[in-house]
Amino acid sequence: MSKKGAVTESIYPIPDGEGRILNITSYILLWLATAVFLGYFFIGASLVPPVGQLNLTQAILVIVIAKVIVMFFFALNGAPGWKYGIPMVVQMRASFGTKGQAVPSLIRAIPALLWFGVQTWVGAMALNSISKVVIGFDNTFVWFVLFQLLQTWIAARGFSSIKWFDVVASIFIAICMVYIMIKLVSNYGAELTKVIEAPGTYGWPFWGGVTMMLGIYSTLMLNISDLVRYIPRDGVSKAKYTAAQLAGLLPGALFMCLIGIISSATTGQFDPIAIFVEQMPSVGLLIVMMLFIASAQFTTNLVGNVVPPTMVICDLFKVSWKTGAWITGILGLFTFPWLLLTAQSFNLFVQIYSAFLGPILGVMLADYYWVRKQRYHLAELYNTSGSYTYYKGFNPAAFIAIAVGALFATLKVEISWFLGLVPAAVTYQVLMKYWISKRYEQSAPQISEEAEIHQVLQSHDVKLSS
Repeated sequence: MSKKGAVTESIYPIPDGEGRILNITSYILLWLATAVFLGYFFIGASLVPPVGQLNLTQAILVIVIAKVIVMFFFALNGAPGWKYGIPMVVQMRASFGTKGQAVPSLIRAIPALLWFGVQTWVGAMALNSISKVVIGFDNTFVWFVLFQLLQTWIAARGFSSIKWFDVVASIFIAICMVYIMIKLVSNYGAELTKVIEAPGTYGWPFWGGVTMMLGIYSTLMLNISDLVRYIPRDGVSKAKYTAAQLAGLLPGALFMCLIGIISSATTGQFDPIAIFVEQMPSVGLLIVMMLFIASAQFTTNLVGNVVPPTMVICDLFKVSWKTGAWITGILGLFTFPWLLLTAQSFNLFVQIYSAFLGPILGVMLADYYWVRKQRYHLAELYNTSGSYTYYKGFNPAAFIAIAVGALFATLKVEISWFLGLVPAAVTYQVLMKYWISKRYEQSAPQISEEAEIHQVLQSHDVKLSS
């Protein structure tokens, strides 16, 4: 990006106090809005009888354990983003090379783009349910296009617009969550005894459930820096914003999983939209609940599924954030979500790319904590012929480590993320220590992190956001 541009809408580092627009409260609300994800509904339904083998206590433990693990890895891999104000595409240059980072970035961006389309389609179905009742209009595809364009328009206005939409929507979402839970418990509370009293198991089904829950956020673990780069360093400790992540993530995940658990145990219904329709006593409340479904897709998409591909597009094609967001939105129209929601091949695709997510994270963590000792040379991350260029822009150690991790991941595809992470991290550390660091000199920074940030902005003629 050679032209001047606001730092908050670019791949350049955000200085502390200048453009870091997420305080703890807004960060919690951002995650609360994002965590109302329909995937949780289906996971919750799969944990307990008649589909699963866990009782209610064990199902709740699965959710809590998974979210604590997610919080831990968010904190670990988000540390560079918070420290230097950099996004994922820049963070990955240290371990994969200035050109090589495009490969893991695309592995992260492509699933996000597909989920962008899928969740927009779900939101469009909810809006279509409203239009059928209110005006008699029945065309989900039209609502899909309109919903996609609206999301893209908000995203193109910058991260500040994304933040404020999610914060406001989270309040509406929280009220709806409380109402739906009260309604379901009052109607089906007595029938939950069979789930509470089920013998359950702490064996493979239990840990398989934890793995499924982790899988939902395994992609966000890679690009968590895209979000935490907006959190100030002054007055906000790493422990504080890490706790804020859990405070935002856990309630939404528990709520959606519990809805799935209740529906599986009592109604046998696995379509959340159909369940909400059945539970609403009036047309007015039905409209509110459908707006809740649509809002939940909206907020999840803006943070989890629009930001990653937009950042990758900005980096690869050297375009502005606004242009990158519109390209993402247009591509989302061609994801054919009505096919993905029913195709068995989609589950296979998810399992295949998941085998690479753990190894990629392992490489990133090993690089930052073992190789760099938690200190990047920031100017070199923006230098196409510097320390992080390696061999023609690619770091061979990172790609060999991913291959090793992916091989381990294929041993048990259901827990591929766990199996691939550690072997990749160890392989990367060994190759960097005994091969790459001896062949390619790794320079060390001589000034403070904040001084480095301003040096990069000045050298690339990037202005601060007003």
